Amino acid sequence: MVFRIVSETSNRLDSCKKLKSGSIFMRLIWLVVFFYWTSLSLSGQSLISSLSKEERKQFNKITHHAKRAPSHLTLDPQYLSKYLTQPAQSELEKARSIFVWIAYNITYDMKAVQEGVITNPSSDYALRNRLAVCQGYSNLFNTLCEITGLDSKTINGYSKGLGYQKGVKFHQSDHSWNAVKINNNWYLVDVTWAATRTNDPRTPPPSVFQDQYFLMDPKEFLIKHLPEDPLWQLVNNPIPLNIFEQGSEQITMALNTVSSNLNYRDSLEALENFDRGYQEIYYYQRVLDFNPRNRSAVYWLGSAYLMKGLDTMEALHDLGHPEILTAIPSLKQDMFNWLANADHQFSLLQPLETNYKDALQMRQEVIYQKGIFNYEVGMRMMNILSEVNRSTFYQIKDDYRELINSYFDEAITYFEKIKEFSFYFHEAQEYINDYIEKYRPR
Repeated sequence: MVFRIVSETSNRLDSCKKLKSGSIFMRLIWLVVFFYWTSLSLSGQSLISSLSKEERKQFNKITHHAKRAPSHLTLDPQYLSKYLTQPAQSELEKARSIFVWIAYNITYDMKAVQEGVITNPSSDYALRNRLAVCQGYSNLFNTLCEITGLDSKTINGYSKGLGYQKGVKFHQSDHSWNAVKINNNWYLVDVTWAATRTNDPRTPPPSVFQDQYFLMDPKEFLIKHLPEDPLWQLVNNPIPLNIFEQGSEQITMALNTVSSNLNYRDSLEALENFDRGYQEIYYYQRVLDFNPRNRSAVYWLGSAYLMKGLDTMEALHDLGHPEILTAIPSLKQDMFNWLANADHQFSLLQPLETNYKDALQMRQEVIYQKGIFNYEVGMRMMNILSEVNRSTFYQIKDDYRELINSYFDEAITYFEKIKEFSFYFHEAQEYINDYIEKYRPR
């Protein structure tokens, strides 16, 4: 649709050039139109406003269809999604139907927020109880989109919503919304803020469907929403956190004046080529670069490093003889590097133990996983030794035995470092006892 608009406008510009009388004036008019549509093409609202009369009629039909969803279909995401998107003729209409149904049928759990209760964020809970806070809304939107083949992501960030006071400094993300891909472009939606009611009589609900939060222009969205990852601002000149904290005038000014070499579309596309582990690591690195005050990101970056290390261990089970002898050293170095990065992140949180009680436990897990790696290597090599034929056995037995013992010894050294307060203490003791019983040289 965007390319059609630009093409048509360009054709009109060509026609204008042929005019002799008043041609300069007409050219100026069409140039204004051209740049107006070009700028609008970046926003979801222009996607809707550019619909033809018939497309607009179908779009409104989808909205009414979503509101009339039979209650007996709404407890199962598969049935619900099938109903909502059955008449949809485009990705835009699919996203619209899902957005409208959630906004009209899921109640914001204001009571839980005011009482400090953590509401289950799963999409199943939201469907079953018709209650959610922002994470539940965004997870449900993702679930229904995924079933229908739409690409949708939860975006965490800072918001100027309920309870916001001007000038406040943001430390942790406090809100979640979504980005949905339509016609290969990303658009922003906030189903939570579009919802029509809450479950707390002390807090009057919006009552009216807040339609502006469906595919809102990114620059308008940034007035009250700031993603913790600047890439998801969906602008090529992302604003910094300190500007967001100042106010709408400063945000608008920065968006119009700050220059950047960023191309967010290319950056997001490039990230999709990385495996999930690297995506997680790069994500939290960007989050921390954007806001070093975000201590939660320190924890999750450490967790991402830890998971990347554990993924490395999976390769052990595919190794046989003789490649295990050459592969293990580099595999071990890779894993231990990831674990060292994880330990560094958790160590940054350890002085804040009152707020991050898991930090010390996670450092213990790093030690525990080092023991597990060495133990798994020892057992894998024992299995290989038992699988080779007799002639090969005598050729490799002595070398393998020495290596096996060295890996088991290192594993036990790590297991013995696990403290009694650790979640992993008893498991570490079991490994030690198992080694004494089965593998220790007699």
